[in-house]
Amino acid sequence: QPGNMLFVKLWDAGIFDKICSTFQNKGEQPQILQKLMLVMAHLFFRQPLPVGFDKDDLAFEVEHKSYVSLPPLPEDVQKVLKEQKASAMKFYTSYLQHASLSPEGSKEDPKQQESLPLSGLKYSNSSKIDQSFLSRLDTCRLKSVIRSDFFRLSGHSDRFGSASEIAQTVKPHLYMDIASMPVCEMKDRQLRDMPINAYAVDFLRHGSLACLIKENGLASGKAWALLKQWSYLLEDLAQAVLELQRPSQKAIEEAQYYGTVPVAEKNNTAKAFSVLNIQFQEMFNNWNQQQTNNRKKMEEIKKPPVTEA
Repeated sequence: QPGNMLFVKLWDAGIFDKICSTFQNKGEQPQILQKLMLVMAHLFFRQPLPVGFDKDDLAFEVEHKSYVSLPPLPEDVQKVLKEQKASAMKFYTSYLQHASLSPEGSKEDPKQQESLPLSGLKYSNSSKIDQSFLSRLDTCRLKSVIRSDFFRLSGHSDRFGSASEIAQTVKPHLYMDIASMPVCEMKDRQLRDMPINAYAVDFLRHGSLACLIKENGLASGKAWALLKQWSYLLEDLAQAVLELQRPSQKAIEEAQYYGTVPVAEKNNTAKAFSVLNIQFQEMFNNWNQQQTNNRKKMEEIKKPPVTEA
């Protein structure tokens, strides 16, 4: 799960401590929880929306002030994620170049020999082309090791604009999966940015699965499965953050000696993740209970009437 590494990067950068710095003020807690959920919704269990999606174009009025499409991240969060993305792209580009230049990596599978996408014609055989013409082309061509030869026809070298571009345009035998790369981006096959479904943030706002189905366009079973994954994730994160913030035995003894408060007991970040987890679990469990009650009512209605002998 690449979101784990991105979460750690944001944690090390102090982003979550900054967001939760005023959590002791009860009036600001709802906004802080929403902001926490917004950041994590950009990292975990993302579901794309069509390119060019606009909530105002929906055929119905959105209730509960649902986002439907995730709002952009705060600037400080974007800065950290952009730095991580640049670092990851540099690493993967270097890795693929070294892998391609190695004796094993340079041996391309004949079955994956590149060809034109529509006609299927192979273009690796250049024996019938005038060599003087080829040598002239060779002097002015862009040097590339890992970019697919077909994409190099459009003037592309080994400089990539996004992680999705790396995954989609490298040579066929250099397999790359964007889902395994620790970057925060979602693009379609044409490398256009895709909006992200705000189902998790919206559920925290209204707690209605019916709204997720109608407004966010999720199937009932998929919506339930995604929310179940979020319930596991938030529970694990709350426990992990608590462990990270737990004071050492030495700190506890010093606090007792000087009559101060141990670090973990006054840490707003641990409290915020704990409250977020409890609130989400309550909303999810309440919905599950409602569905159970509705099923029992339907079963009662479907039962045939009891006739007296």
